[in-house]
Amino acid sequence: MYQVTKEDFYKFDYLLCMDRSNLSNLNRIKPEGSKAMVQLFGDFDPEGDRIISDPYYG
Repeated sequence: MYQVTKEDFYKFDYLLCMDRSNLSNLNRIKPEGSKAMVQLFGDFDPEGDRIISDPYYG
């Protein structure tokens, strides 16, 4: 598992989340003026679900 840091918002163009809870948490800690776009991973699959189920705890 990877712990996102504030530096990641400047280092990466995108930070992809699997669910709305992750999306909310990342947007909450996103520094103002950082370049990363925070989006749901499922947004990139036009035929799939926007929310990806947790493979361990479902």
